[in-house]
Amino acid sequence: MQEQILKKLRKFFADIEWKNIMNRRAIQGKYEIFLQKYKGVKKYVPIYRVKKSIHAWHNARCTEAKKAKDKAWKET
Repeated sequence: MQEQILKKLRKFFADIEWKNIMNRRAIQGKYEIFLQKYKGVKKYVPIYRVKKSIHAWHNARCTEAKKAKDKAWKET
């Protein structure tokens, strides 16, 4: 899957001639081209988001209480 994404990204950026863009265009033109290419990056590069499995209020004290509860439950 990652190889497919890289192939698509390479194909998307293959037609860019950076030297011509930097030498011939005004700042606004360079900015517009940059935004177009940035959209390509957003389209093809996956975003990794960290998923928190434990609530923010969960701490070591909660963990110890759960262990004690589980231990007491097993003993009965």
